[in-house]
Amino acid sequence: MRDLETAIYNLIDCDALEIYASGTKLLIPYMMNDAVECYFSFEDVMTQGEWDNDNNEVNSISLVEGKKRKGIIFRCPGNVYTIWYGACTEHKHLYQYHRIGHFWVEGYERWRRLVYLIGTLHDKYNFMGEEACNEQEMALIPLMGYAPFRFFSPIRESLSEFYDNTMEGIEQMHKIALHIGADDYIKQLKAYEGQFRQEKLSPRLIKRHAMNLVKRRDILTYLEKAIVLASSPYEQRVYEKQEQEQMEQMRQDCLYRYRTLGYRGDYPLLEKDGRKIMFYEEHPYVMQELEYEDFTFQIHAIEL
Repeated sequence: MRDLETAIYNLIDCDALEIYASGTKLLIPYMMNDAVECYFSFEDVMTQGEWDNDNNEVNSISLVEGKKRKGIIFRCPGNVYTIWYGACTEHKHLYQYHRIGHFWVEGYERWRRLVYLIGTLHDKYNFMGEEACNEQEMALIPLMGYAPFRFFSPIRESLSEFYDNTMEGIEQMHKIALHIGADDYIKQLKAYEGQFRQEKLSPRLIKRHAMNLVKRRDILTYLEKAIVLASSPYEQRVYEKQEQEQMEQMRQDCLYRYRTLGYRGDYPLLEKDGRKIMFYEEHPYVMQELEYEDFTFQIHAIEL
């Protein structure tokens, strides 16, 4: 099992420590995103003090051994909160993510989706380690260090404060360009590398390189296929029967609606007069106790 104390300190450092009651258990989510659901469950629990997920500043923690239970003592401003438990289990589930799509910003949606997903893999690697990643994912993760790719942020803020510009990112994009025979783009990469080494990368130059990258349909297509290969070995999220049936009904309703417009094909890819539509989905967590209350399953149609 992951070292519990280290995991909790990681959560405190990220201001992400939350504790949830689930029947007779307590749950502490460690990493929850579209690729991973990892959390600790505590059984035979007794608690002392008060805990508020909206006001969860922690000054220090201690892990202690009692006669019958182990304990975690959280020392917070004006409060001490203690969990006594008989057993702790780490739950780790790695899921497919290539059908996932969040579309918070208009424009360059396919590129923004790639940045979101590869950023998700980057976070998975940082928190869970290489044992949680396959070879295909490890080849994609360095791209978050390539600023022209990262320029297409899936949110309305820049990602620069979260990811460093790295030589590894340039080298990985060079490998991709070489693999698909994009010799003209390799020349642009060399120019970018020179500016990177000389520390001359300004926001204006990064944007210029990003606008060159966004024209590369060959690189876009390669990365989308690479995401499918990286994601496919993992299990799909499986929900309770009623939820599964509701999701399938929404897929069928979506399919019917587009077929009445003249599209042909099978979910999630439809085509009409040479135009292709791909359906991407937003999924809630399988562990519902850890889900935001207002989050629901959604489907987005994106033209390819």
